[in-house]
Amino acid sequence: MKNLIKNILKEESKLRGQWSPEATQDLEAFHPDLFELGEQNDFDSTSNQDLKTQDEAGGWNNPITDDSPGNVPPNSYEAKNYNSKTKRYYKPTIAKSIFFKAVQILSKMKDSSWFTENEDTNDNLWERQKEMSTPLKVLGVDNNGDGLSDKIFWAANDNREGLVDGSITNYDQLFLRPLIQYEVSLFENVKEYKTIYWTPKVTCYSQEDAANEVIYDEDSVYDSWEWDGDPSYQIDSDDWDSEGKELDNPVSVGKVVYPAEGPDSTVKESIKEPLNEEMGPGPEENDIMSELQELVDEWYACEEGMEVACSYKNQVQEIIDRYESKPLT
Repeated sequence: MKNLIKNILKEESKLRGQWSPEATQDLEAFHPDLFELGEQNDFDSTSNQDLKTQDEAGGWNNPITDDSPGNVPPNSYEAKNYNSKTKRYYKPTIAKSIFFKAVQILSKMKDSSWFTENEDTNDNLWERQKEMSTPLKVLGVDNNGDGLSDKIFWAANDNREGLVDGSITNYDQLFLRPLIQYEVSLFENVKEYKTIYWTPKVTCYSQEDAANEVIYDEDSVYDSWEWDGDPSYQIDSDDWDSEGKELDNPVSVGKVVYPAEGPDSTVKESIKEPLNEEMGPGPEENDIMSELQELVDEWYACEEGMEVACSYKNQVQEIIDRYESKPLT
């Protein structure tokens, strides 16, 4: 492991001029004995039979995980690696101590403008992950675990102030964003090329006359749309050109896959408020508000001349309306 670190540092030495002195010191001083999980995919390789479905343990939809104490919860990020020997997918694991060190180093290697630019790159996320490769390689983190790289980025981005001034010193003090399943509505304009086959019946005295009658048809009697529905009519789709996919509607929240972690005190309101606006009310809150709305809709006591009962109904409706117009705080 020491040789690995030396080789990586040597490869990246030409970039050190872009790093802060604190980042360089952290990289060179980091002790290899924290790498007890460096060889992260040493799982049982005796079971190498082909899976019947991808939902089985080790399949694409159900990668094998290691949720040992001291590791970052594997359900808090999306990533999977394939082991060709065992024919199984595994979720890369990382110790909390190593995760924190990666976050700490990244926050010192990159300045605030880099983090701002990479909050929305308008590019493939791989470009951002590539720029993070140095601290990840030094710490033995497999950069193929895209979701893990993204978790490290957002942890460094959201906690950078405390990491730089030294007020955040360990994993448990980090605010870690919730992992959210978003719904991205798309549309795509395409041009489809089709081949249409049909066989008109023409009464003539020769094959040549029949062909000329159909091909040089000034009245369009034998054009394809006139024969739609005929037993001989057939359409084959040959090819199509796409203008590329585009967003159809704003990205919306589907569900929270893994909740946020860490003390709220480490997070600025400017970070929490957008997250709250995205997530909106949780399932329990929505259930309660639905029940209240149903109660108001069926409030039969509010009739003409019953001012008190109607007043109560209106007050409850106002509470519902105020709640639904605001994000959770």
